[in-house]
Amino acid sequence: MAGIKVAYYGIFSGTSGYATGARAYVHALHEAGIELSLVDLTFTEEVENDLVAGLLRRKMVPDFHLVHAYPPMAVDPLALYFPSSKVISVTVWETDVLPARWRETLGQVSDVWVPSEFNRVVFERELHRPVFRWPRPFDSRLNAAEADDSRLPTLGSGTYVFFSTFAWQDRKCPLGIVEAFLKAFRGSEDVALVLKTNGTRGVDVPARIADVRALTGSSARIEVMDETWTLAQMEALSRRGDCYVSLHRGEGWCNPLFDAACRGKAIVATGCSGPADFLDPDDHFLVRFTEVSVEQDGPFFDRRMRWAQPDIEQAAEFMRIAFENRESTNERAAAVGRRLRERHTLSSIGRLARERLSALM
Repeated sequence: MAGIKVAYYGIFSGTSGYATGARAYVHALHEAGIELSLVDLTFTEEVENDLVAGLLRRKMVPDFHLVHAYPPMAVDPLALYFPSSKVISVTVWETDVLPARWRETLGQVSDVWVPSEFNRVVFERELHRPVFRWPRPFDSRLNAAEADDSRLPTLGSGTYVFFSTFAWQDRKCPLGIVEAFLKAFRGSEDVALVLKTNGTRGVDVPARIADVRALTGSSARIEVMDETWTLAQMEALSRRGDCYVSLHRGEGWCNPLFDAACRGKAIVATGCSGPADFLDPDDHFLVRFTEVSVEQDGPFFDRRMRWAQPDIEQAAEFMRIAFENRESTNERAAAVGRRLRERHTLSSIGRLARERLSALM
């Protein structure tokens, strides 16, 4: 069907998961021939992407209002303003139970789109309706054209770099990553852990890491970069890092982990939730886990929910294996990266969306 018009509401600037995912989806929809008008929910004028910048506030009468955000942020007012229009929620969640408010909000929309099979199962069970799985695309052209290494710590050319990027919160298990690394390495090896994070306000990160060092007796190098970076600075870390580590407790997708896997990086990650869609148990190091109750505070979390407790000892073992067998590990990861890039092209992901929209028309 030709001439499908979509108003896409999202966050298009910055390095957050919602922003990087939205930019990628916009390119996929554009590749599929969908006519787009974009509304940035942060009302920013600064978007480091020519296609996205050119589509902001474009005038059109849309067939669909596609809202890429936590549902209560934007779906509620859209349903009020456009009661007879087709409103689609594109969202993601990290546990086995949806927040109560989400169920109410998502009952108002025409369709719900989530990236992973884990999310599809949870949302369908909670909402009692079919949910569309729309995986994330990958295209190297969506990355920063140049890398700015001005914020990277000084690393030797032979230093093996474990790296991870996240907002500092219990769901990301940051101290678990630190503990696994310090258990794997004593300090005599040419290896470093680089954590690019934000949101550590109120958390004495150096003191927390010192406590873990005292327990492990390790002096292995850890660099925590708690600051805002540009896309080019993030690109520098993605290129320099050797092995991406994600001991997540729950993810709907996890863009930085997906990006690293598509680039052919070695991966040590919890083998649960959304990333199971793209991580290969034969060629990535998937850490076993047990299910525990969620204890993280936040507007959407509660104690009814459950997520993963990764096995820190096994994570440490995997990090050591990746380091000691880097050549064979890198070869396997590179092969997986090629397969992922072939499976998650802009055209293939855009075609899925076009087929769904055509059916909804």
